[in-house]
Amino acid sequence: MIPFLLSPIGRWVAGVLAVSVVFGAWLTNRDHKQQAIGAEKVFVASKKEGAKANAKSQEHHSAANRPGSFDRLLKDSCSDC
Repeated sequence: MIPFLLSPIGRWVAGVLAVSVVFGAWLTNRDHKQQAIGAEKVFVASKKEGAKANAKSQEHHSAANRPGSFDRLLKDSCSDC
């Protein structure tokens, strides 16, 4: 095994193997960073959409709490009342 590593072909094979390991480690690290960035973007977008949905919900709740809301509901949704 040692004579193979000392030959030119053996050194070339060892060099290619070392470069492959370093490249694989770099690629894995980069992938994890990109995944974290994507997850952060999704989280921020989700928070914004949640805030919009909460505002819309509050608008509907405040309309339902005003006086006469039951009569408006009957007028708008009950065809035979």
